[in-house]
Amino acid sequence: MPLFRFLISFFLLGQIGISYICQLILQRIFGKQKMKKRWKRIHAINAKRLVRTCLRLRGVFIKFGQIMSMMGTFLPQNYTRELEKLQDAVPAKPFHVIKKTLEASLDDRLDNLFSEFSPIPIASASLAQVHEARTKEGQKVAVKILYPDIRNIIRWDLILILWSIKIYQRFFPVQEITRLHDQIKTLLNQETNLTHEASCLERIANNFVDDDNILFPTVFHELSSDSVLTMSLMEGIKITDTEQLQRIGIDPNQIAEKLITSFYKQLFVDGIFHADPHPGNFLVQQHTDGTPRIVFLDFGSVTEIDKNIATGMFDILNGIINHNNDRVIQGIHTMGFVNPDGNQELLEKTMRHYFAKLFRLKIKDFSRLDKHIAKEFTPPSQTDNHQEELRDIVQSIQFPNGWFFVERTFLLLFGVSARIAPKLNILWVGIPYIMKLVSENPQLNTAAMITSISETENIQSPKS
Repeated sequence: MPLFRFLISFFLLGQIGISYICQLILQRIFGKQKMKKRWKRIHAINAKRLVRTCLRLRGVFIKFGQIMSMMGTFLPQNYTRELEKLQDAVPAKPFHVIKKTLEASLDDRLDNLFSEFSPIPIASASLAQVHEARTKEGQKVAVKILYPDIRNIIRWDLILILWSIKIYQRFFPVQEITRLHDQIKTLLNQETNLTHEASCLERIANNFVDDDNILFPTVFHELSSDSVLTMSLMEGIKITDTEQLQRIGIDPNQIAEKLITSFYKQLFVDGIFHADPHPGNFLVQQHTDGTPRIVFLDFGSVTEIDKNIATGMFDILNGIINHNNDRVIQGIHTMGFVNPDGNQELLEKTMRHYFAKLFRLKIKDFSRLDKHIAKEFTPPSQTDNHQEELRDIVQSIQFPNGWFFVERTFLLLFGVSARIAPKLNILWVGIPYIMKLVSENPQLNTAAMITSISETENIQSPKS
């Protein structure tokens, strides 16, 4: 099995590598301008090859592809567009395979464990799939089951991915990009330990025990193991189904605001957060009094936030709202993004330039945020001097430990918010909420918050 996966992935890397080498040779012969359109075509072809291979190899490759789909900074748009298909296009495993895994993990026959068990999954992902069932006591449950031999597959796949990252690093000198591999390894180890997931679910649920409008499944420990997780079946409307929400009288803006503030609380107050907020992980229910309630699902990606990252993020958000360039720069340093061996003066000069542009942006539709930024932040023409500066800037940046999880969370969270409430200002919603929450609860004052809040003065709503 490892040899088969290695050969397929090696063949893919060879195909992609040869296509780009040929393109570079043609560019030298015919010139960069004439080859411009062909670059887009090559990117599109290779992106399709990559997605096909990810779907064939499944496991880590699908997970890695899902993560890469959010890394628009490092990849051509053709790649991110194709890789986005991996968020949903994950084929399920045959039921007889899943049944065998479940029975082996819980050490009993399926008929002895559940009174009913649907052979058709209600959800399938890169590492596991979920089936609806009913306990012997008649309670409806959702049963999450890891794919067989997934841990062994992950171990070999991570070796292949590490090789790929090292090859990428030869062409794109991003400092310490191997940290990304380490953090993906941590993420996958968490997601393939369902006992850990159950613990994380209950820990986050406990942080919202006083909030009736944030709901969580209940874990059935007697029907769970490290490879099987049985939870109460949560029902509701998918959070992005705005037509259905409005039909029953729920304002999508209210849902988006509640979702955003719940994550600000997790990140800045609780210190532990749900790190996979894609649309499929949230449902909406309506309380008897008409109040909307958000249901959280899937706690495989849960992590604790580093205090330096929390402090730095608050400084950055605070600086953006107050149009304070120095505060933003301070936050970037605090988070650990600046490589001590890099050109810090050039990096700070570049950041000040782009943040000055950011402060001037007037955004009325956050679902078009990428287009606003692309229009305003188009890089200058690529002269030799600019390319040299760009290399210096890239080499002056490093990825702080733990940032991968936070970045992934914000990208997904803001994407969900933009889909359901495009005009909601996610910064203005979050910062005042956190300031109020911490000021009213002194026992919540963490090292990540005390300094930032005490220095904050009259924050004014940004004009948008």
